[in-house]
Amino acid sequence: MLKFEAYKHGAPAKSVDLSGSYVFGQDAIPLRADLLCEGNEITCVKNTSGPSGLAVLWATNSCGVYLLSTTRLTPRAKPYSLNLELARGQIMRLYQKREDWGLFDTKTSEGLNNEFRAITAGFIEALNTSAADPAAGSVIADDVLNKAMLFGEKMALFHAELLTKKRVRLGKPKPTLGIMVNPSADITTGGEIISESANFVSVPIIWANVEPAETQFRFEEVDSWIDWATEKNVPVHAGPLLSFEDGFLPEWLAFWRNDFDELQKRIFHHLRGVIERYDGKVQLWKVVSGLAAINSYNLNFEQITELTRTCCRFVKKLAPDSTVLIDLAHPWGEYYARNQRTIPPMLYADMAFQNDVQCDAFGIHLQMGAACDGYYARDLMQISSLMDEFLVQGKTLHLTACQVPSSVRGNRNDAWSGAAHARNAGAWHAMWSQRLQAEWLHAVYKVAASKPFVDSLCWRDLSDGSPHHLPNGGLCASDMTPKMALTEMQTLKAARNKFV
Repeated sequence: MLKFEAYKHGAPAKSVDLSGSYVFGQDAIPLRADLLCEGNEITCVKNTSGPSGLAVLWATNSCGVYLLSTTRLTPRAKPYSLNLELARGQIMRLYQKREDWGLFDTKTSEGLNNEFRAITAGFIEALNTSAADPAAGSVIADDVLNKAMLFGEKMALFHAELLTKKRVRLGKPKPTLGIMVNPSADITTGGEIISESANFVSVPIIWANVEPAETQFRFEEVDSWIDWATEKNVPVHAGPLLSFEDGFLPEWLAFWRNDFDELQKRIFHHLRGVIERYDGKVQLWKVVSGLAAINSYNLNFEQITELTRTCCRFVKKLAPDSTVLIDLAHPWGEYYARNQRTIPPMLYADMAFQNDVQCDAFGIHLQMGAACDGYYARDLMQISSLMDEFLVQGKTLHLTACQVPSSVRGNRNDAWSGAAHARNAGAWHAMWSQRLQAEWLHAVYKVAASKPFVDSLCWRDLSDGSPHHLPNGGLCASDMTPKMALTEMQTLKAARNKFV
């Protein structure tokens, strides 16, 4: 049993928000556990033995509100100080990334190293103080955590600057920029914005919409965008072709949910119908998306693996000149703590790598702004570290759905029924605004551009019009008025194209 005591401003916390919290074990893999908060004490009851850690949504003094984690700790009767352990966890991650990024004792990073030594000295003070007075030690730990979070983002941007210069020197273009459209959106206005702001267009293909009845395809909406892109010579990223997310699968397919062989036949028929219709018009196919995270058909590990392998092979055979991509819709992986019939994201990616699945690239979603798994706020160092995990896979990486809100107000047109989820989903530096949305896009693109294996970044919604995904997450308002983030994307596109 793992216990923590939480303090706010030097006094025992009245309560702790456990939304999004989970326990994790070795390799940061989430574990099934029961979490209970009574006053300022958090109890974690798990069925497995050995050290484990806690991830919890936590407010820093001035840096923001993030889903942060402790180190892995040995169970004991005496509660740990949550404030102290969150600071320890952040410092451990700083140590690891300084080594991974080669920032130890170099002339260019001397200032960073001095700043880091000051942070570790502060942690030692917090550690010593907490031994005698946990409440007083928590105040020092809070200050250390805040400085460590700011330092982490500073270090991530510093490292990004170094690698971007190297990428430019080697003549490798920066990642392309794209925008995902709603197939039912107006092409006249939307097409003009995409031509000015992006290098490619991402066109969703929702199986339930294109094949509402078995063998009866309806491609009119998708056709309009594919034809526009072909006419304007705009590259197309399309898909996913298979996903188990709500609203993606047609209702008639549920008849085959308990017959895997027949289910595969229907999936292959759908793939063939789509691929053959748009043969030569799509440069990148998102073949499967979220299979590791969303298992609404209750498939086992072998079946998910088989679907991934056979679908990628089938698409590669039908469209050999297109990029075949496996999309990880929830790359942080906390969903595995709630449903262990799913697969941790990096285990799924490694499965594809080890089984020689015929894919050319991986895709990940980077979305914040809803109080549910996969959408809580993370800092830039966490984002940069997530991208680094795909380096060992030896394939290119695409950020297939990036998005944060421009406001924390609810919006009745979004996928969350207009609830003000953004207020409870953390905050990157401050509560979301148009300016912060644009700054986040700039920062994430800067980090992505420093990774030589990252090929593209795509924004999730063109506008806040109906329907869209996150509340206020579009680049334009519902009336297509441009937001500051759209202007930022146009600036990034112009800067990229200048060096291509």
